[in-house]
Amino acid sequence: MSIFDKLLKISGNTLYYPGCLTKFVAKDILANYKKILEMCGEDFIILEDKEVCCGSPVLNAGFPDDFKNLADKNLGLFKEYNIKKIITGCPACFDMLNNKYREILGDDWQLEVEHITTYLLRKLREGKLKLPSLAIKATYHDPCH
Repeated sequence: MSIFDKLLKISGNTLYYPGCLTKFVAKDILANYKKILEMCGEDFIILEDKEVCCGSPVLNAGFPDDFKNLADKNLGLFKEYNIKKIITGCPACFDMLNNKYREILGDDWQLEVEHITTYLLRKLREGKLKLPSLAIKATYHDPCH
C-alpha cells in the first residue's frame, strides 16, 4: 500500500463520487466540483481509478447480477477507505447509491448520500459558501432523471 493510500484512509470520511460521465468525459466539471467542495471547507477524498461504476447502466439494461457485483465491489472499497458519506453530482449515481444500493445491500449499506445540488444549497444557507449577489432566479433541471 502506498503512502498516498495510507493518507487517504485517515483523511475525511466524505467521498466525492463523480460518476462515469464526469470522470471520463466532463473532466472540467470534475475540476469545478473539486474547487467548490474545497471552497466549502469539505474534507473529502476522490478515489480516482479505484471506484467502479455505480451500476446504473447495467441494472437498467437488465443485468441485476452484474449490478449486485458492482454494488458489492464499491461497498468493499468504501469500507476499506472508511467512507461514511458520498457526495455526487450525477443523478443516476445518486439514485443508485441512495436508493438501489439500500435495496440490494440491505443493512450493509449505511452510507449517507447527498446530491451536490442539495449539498450546495445547505452550504449556502449555512453561510459556508459565499457567492456574488445575483439578481436572478434559477431552477435546476436534470433532463435525464
